[in-house]
Amino acid sequence: MTAKAETLPKQTLARRERRQARRSGEIMEAAVELFFRQGYHGVTVQEIALAAEFGVGTLYRLFPGGKEDVYVALQEKVITAFEANISANLKTVRDEHEIIRRYIRAAADVYAKYPREMAVYLRDHTAISLDLEKGLDTDLAARYQACAAKVSQAITSGIKKGLFRPMSPNAAVRILRAVINGFFLTWLEQPDQSPAINDLVELIETVFLRGVEI
Repeated sequence: MTAKAETLPKQTLARRERRQARRSGEIMEAAVELFFRQGYHGVTVQEIALAAEFGVGTLYRLFPGGKEDVYVALQEKVITAFEANISANLKTVRDEHEIIRRYIRAAADVYAKYPREMAVYLRDHTAISLDLEKGLDTDLAARYQACAAKVSQAITSGIKKGLFRPMSPNAAVRILRAVINGFFLTWLEQPDQSPAINDLVELIETVFLRGVEI
């Protein structure tokens, strides 16, 4: 915080922070709509500023790295929502099968809440791997990996109990994430022709669990 900012009343600082948060949100909303329609690489900073009805200077004050910083902020918003879902849904669960089911549900909830953000990310940044980790910066990739840690532990536990066939837990988690992202990518691209999201969750559960169970 600068010396000038320190001299401002707390109420003034809070108002300024709310205004900046609102402007940042409006810029992110304009950006994701443009990314969704034109592709990330087909959008300029000037187009984002114009769509958000701000000057380019305002955008750079809020996002010094320009378009890339706006995109990272969108990624962080989605990762934060995923972390919250994981924390809420897996906190007290001990059953290995149920942990996997709830992980899939948490992912489905994020896709349902942020369909444009997920469509842009899967289309423009993950390439053929369908692993969301591939297009994230180091910090966000670590947070995304941490979301799957309990699933990896559940698979390890299930193997020891004889519930699941012997396998690499890390490889199994990667396969699970690829299955989730593959099915939901189809859902994002053809929502009218794809199963309802709850049916899709059940289908993913069946496809994955039948593959790992003994």
